[in-house]
Amino acid sequence: MSILRTPPSTTSTEATLQHKTGGRYGSEPQLNTSMEIQDELTPPSHIYFRNKRPREDEISLSQFQDFKKEIKEVITSLLGQQKKEYEEIASTLKCLQQTTANIELSVSLLTSQNEEFQKKIDKLESQSKKDREYISLLEDKIEDLQRTSRKTSIEIKNDFNIKNKCKLQAKHLGFTTNEDTPVYLSEQLTAKGARLFFLSRDLVKTKKFKYCWTAFGRVFVRKDDASKIICIQNEAQVHQLLQDI
Repeated sequence: MSILRTPPSTTSTEATLQHKTGGRYGSEPQLNTSMEIQDELTPPSHIYFRNKRPREDEISLSQFQDFKKEIKEVITSLLGQQKKEYEEIASTLKCLQQTTANIELSVSLLTSQNEEFQKKIDKLESQSKKDREYISLLEDKIEDLQRTSRKTSIEIKNDFNIKNKCKLQAKHLGFTTNEDTPVYLSEQLTAKGARLFFLSRDLVKTKKFKYCWTAFGRVFVRKDDASKIICIQNEAQVHQLLQDI
């Protein structure tokens, strides 16, 4: 049979004393405690303290205020310069806008005048075309009148014709002088008809047309015996036939 022994209870006063003394009794010397305090105050032998040298770039409050003031002055100067430049640019831009507006107004005015002139030119061209058509009509009427008045008129020319040189001579007409002189008869053409007949003979000279003659005051050409007869009305028709050749 084992015997268990209960330890004596500790009073509150003793517990408090043990807590203050680190669990030691008052009769024990506090050697370790004093040594621990001394160790905390005295650094170890391998640790050295270094005295810090003050930084050279450290500035005082007055220097900082001066620097701040200087920066503020620079910013103010830049802002003033930018404002001045902006005002100059704005003034220049305003002048450019005014100039552009004046140019646009001038262009609009010139465009309006150009349109008006173009209308007048178109009207004049139309009137000129009508006048040319009317003049051409009058020329044709005059040509017809002249042809009618010259239907019974003939021209006697002294042109030598090798092929028909003995067909008609002066002696056949009763002339006693130059009896062997050949005589040729042709229509009396108007000035326009004579001009067309002169130009139309160039078609025969090119050897592309075989015949060219006049009848009742009109000029006719023909390529060959099988082709159709072409009546020449104006000079443009002759030039066109020459180009077609």
